[in-house]
Amino acid sequence: MLFEEGNPGGVKASLTKQKIMKPTMRRPLYPISADLQGRIEQETERILS
Repeated sequence: MLFEEGNPGGVKASLTKQKIMKPTMRRPLYPISADLQGRIEQETERILS
């Protein structure tokens, strides 16, 4: 799931949810879709609970 859209945006979304990093993306990377971000946040929350 973390690499579903072919870039490290999924990993960054999970790290942001854990407050390890800020939600920034530098070029040439692009943000992941809102749907994937929501699923990653839910799974990260489930794993950390």
